[in-house]
Amino acid sequence: MEQPFEIWMHRLLQISIDLHNRMAEIQKLREMVRSAEAAQCGQELIHPAHIVQPVGDELGI
Repeated sequence: MEQPFEIWMHRLLQISIDLHNRMAEIQKLREMVRSAEAAQCGQELIHPAHIVQPVGDELGI
């Protein structure tokens, strides 16, 4: 028989896995919505990772 700590750890691990899977699903849905919105507006989809972020002096530091 499992100890209470092991039972709780197993439950927490399962919750963590479920949350991770749901977040991945949400991210896919967000990408689909953005693609659909861009297509509807006739725009090219720009992935957020491709947007250049200002560095150094451009930040006004």
